[in-house]
Amino acid sequence: MELATGIIRPKTRHFNHYGFTRALYLANGDILLSDPNANFDPTDHKARARARDLCWLSVLDKSGKSKPVPLNTLCAEGPAVSRSKMTIAWTQRDLQVPDLGKHRAKLLMAEIIYEGGIPKLSNERTIFDSKQLPFRWG
Repeated sequence: MELATGIIRPKTRHFNHYGFTRALYLANGDILLSDPNANFDPTDHKARARARDLCWLSVLDKSGKSKPVPLNTLCAEGPAVSRSKMTIAWTQRDLQVPDLGKHRAKLLMAEIIYEGGIPKLSNERTIFDSKQLPFRWG
């Protein structure tokens, strides 16, 4: 929505999707999306929670004319974006990545780079792991 004019321009109407838990502007104006990749019953509390917990990250070009490009990583509900750099952070929990082990979570960070105009994650790293906590998370 343009605040000055009140004009609303939907950004995701041109492709099929299952809704979004987050849509965040990146430093370059593209949009980082967090969304489930399968249909779910929105009237079922458990199904809604599972869809929110099993979100995939993708980037939607600021032109709003193409489909989002998947970043091929799961995200626990919502990521965070830098206002000045193409850096994002997100959490993965044992629900998304069972290999982490029960009651474990990681906070990850990466840069989004473009190769041939296609966004992808670069320099992905763990910046916090719940196993560092002095107590059991869960």
